[in-house]
Amino acid sequence: MGSYKIRNLLIISSDQSSAKKLYHQLKIKKFNVFLSLPNLKEIEQNIKENSIEIILILTDIKIKEREKICKFLYKNFKNKVYLTWMTKEICSIDKCELLAENLCKNSFLFFPVKKQKDYENLKRRIKVLVDIAIDRSVLEIHNEIRDVLRKTSAKGLFYTRRLKEGKIYSDIQTIEFYENLLKDVFNKILKKIKKKFTADRISLFSYDDRIRNYKLISSYGLKIYEEPTVVTRQMVLINYALQKKKPLLIQDGVIHYPEFKKLKIKPQPKIISSMVIPIIIAQKIIGFLNIARMFPKKEKFTMIDFELAQTYAERIGLLQSLFSSVFGFLEYEKLKHDLVAIINHELRTPIMAISAALELASKEMSKQLYDILERNVKRLYDIVEGLIKFSDISKGVYVIEKKETSLKKIIEKVKEVFDEKLKKDGIKFEIEQKVKNDILCIDEEKILHVLNNLVSNSIKFSKPEGEKYIKLYVEEKENEYLFCVEDNGIGIDKENLEKIFFPFVQIGDVLTQHRQGLGLNLYISKYVVEQHGGKIWAESEKGKYTKMFFTLPKK
Repeated sequence: MGSYKIRNLLIISSDQSSAKKLYHQLKIKKFNVFLSLPNLKEIEQNIKENSIEIILILTDIKIKEREKICKFLYKNFKNKVYLTWMTKEICSIDKCELLAENLCKNSFLFFPVKKQKDYENLKRRIKVLVDIAIDRSVLEIHNEIRDVLRKTSAKGLFYTRRLKEGKIYSDIQTIEFYENLLKDVFNKILKKIKKKFTADRISLFSYDDRIRNYKLISSYGLKIYEEPTVVTRQMVLINYALQKKKPLLIQDGVIHYPEFKKLKIKPQPKIISSMVIPIIIAQKIIGFLNIARMFPKKEKFTMIDFELAQTYAERIGLLQSLFSSVFGFLEYEKLKHDLVAIINHELRTPIMAISAALELASKEMSKQLYDILERNVKRLYDIVEGLIKFSDISKGVYVIEKKETSLKKIIEKVKEVFDEKLKKDGIKFEIEQKVKNDILCIDEEKILHVLNNLVSNSIKFSKPEGEKYIKLYVEEKENEYLFCVEDNGIGIDKENLEKIFFPFVQIGDVLTQHRQGLGLNLYISKYVVEQHGGKIWAESEKGKYTKMFFTLPKK
């Protein structure tokens, strides 16, 4: 792995267990590592006493003094501190080694948000990272970035909700929207850089994995027929800079540069001075910046210009990294929704055909065989229906239609659905209602689905032996109705209680390692309850009981 110079590194985190994992791994890599809580005074003291050179901040933790800490670090240490923002996900042994390797190479690291709970923090993460990454006094694009973030905030990172004809609709924000947003940002950045250098031509290219080439993102000063959309073999100097990972400053063509004599370069006498700056993040070239002054200008780029251009390229690279996190998430979301749509279309029709054929053939087969086939067809149908609902929720078209309905009527329907199954499995079913006003304003069908799902889960995960019971309890409170489905089944570990409401988390995986469906029913139930203005949660003790609660407001 090689030997590296020992450097002083500070980890800022309120999660000391994660920080200690990093601490031990980075000590192995010959860093002097210090730990600090996210407290401004403690951070200042650490930096002062220990000559800190590198700072790591765990970002998926709520930090009260976050803004103050960011401003302090940016103002006092922006020229010598490597600010690396990360999540707790990288605190495993192998990823700690990767982190240490990149830090030894003075690299910035950015980790895309993957977990559902992090999506809501993505906008804030981009905002904070932009504040740190962009040297506002140099690029002078602070207001442009703010405008972009305001647009993003207004439109929504994932979908926009609007009220139309009393129903909630939403539009998924496409990848194209963000590509256009990114292009708009870089157009403004290049315009300012061109003005700063009094350059005649400027262009920005970014590496595109899909075409395995560098694609033009933005340019100024080139005529349409002169604009290259990708890098070609004829761009000898650009290819040279990219191959060597080395920025180039060329004055008066290439005749004065011995290292280029062997290269077949077409003379371009109109170019007085030019710079090619590769954009490198984590030792990988993600693009390049090309700036040129043309005849009849006489002033050439200076070494100060050359160094400043490299600073610009670094900042642009950081911004590209931020947006790449968003693109990665959006591409994943698009793929997921496309897959759900295909499954819905390809499975729903055949299932209906099988169900109809089964009904016709029922008289010619044994009851046992018919029951098995019917049960499995119903299970397939429920899976497809779950996917359809999940898809509708994701697109914002799963509409809640409230109307007045009788609570007693809903409870009777629940009892009717499960009566035979409960008797067959020997489960005692109790219903208790402490309600004065029996009329609720709800979406009856969807709340019935929630209750059916909770009772169904209690049946599935009841004890294999002994006395078994399920209790459905409803209580009218001052401002809401409280519902509870309680059982004395196998229970859920405390650490898994939050997981059960995430999509595609199978209850069976959490409880018994046995898969039951796609793990969408509790996610859908949570959505329905929250759209009614209520809350849903679980209480459980492994091996003893599970209580599933939800509330519905009176108004």
